[in-house]
Amino acid sequence: MHAVFTVVQIDPGKFDTAIQMLGDELTPPVKQAPGFVKGTWFGNAESGHGLVIFQTKEQAQHAAQPINANVADGIKVVSSDVYEIHAEA
Repeated sequence: MHAVFTVVQIDPGKFDTAIQMLGDELTPPVKQAPGFVKGTWFGNAESGHGLVIFQTKEQAQHAAQPINANVADGIKVVSSDVYEIHAEA
């Protein structure tokens, strides 16, 4: 399995927008993506982090976000990388 780990920067005052966008626009299609296993999103008022697990490297690469992409007004992708999973607990 492979994981996509994404970090977004959230501008001041945009936290509520980020949470709403996550629930309404991002999570539903990610759950339907080919090879989706599970996802967890976490963060604070300045940054958000997503860890989404896929069955294959190719599926994870397809889901990774482009760097510096504006997800929404005031929410920008800082990094989005694919990693091989070595262990889970």
